[in-house]
Amino acid sequence: MSDKPRNEETYIQAFTPQKKQTMEDEFKPGDKAQSSGIYDVIHDKVDGHDHGLPHQVTAIAGTTFPQCRVCREEVRFRLHRAAEPVETHEHFRNHEKR
Repeated sequence: MSDKPRNEETYIQAFTPQKKQTMEDEFKPGDKAQSSGIYDVIHDKVDGHDHGLPHQVTAIAGTTFPQCRVCREEVRFRLHRAAEPVETHEHFRNHEKR
């Protein structure tokens, strides 16, 4: 019998850095999030000026990415780290209140 924790593979996958990002990993407004997790948001310059610094947001798989109010369709989203929503994780789903 192994002395590894029961869910070590899941833990290692969750905390292993993501692969190098490519253009295929970028999502634009109207695209759906393929994975739940934390996404980096990159705004386009408007008239040569940065109107928004890069930042992060969370999205649940299936969520449609929105337009930016300023740069509209020019905003891009990149998965920073996948994360499972707490309500779907095996330790928490179908948990009855006691």
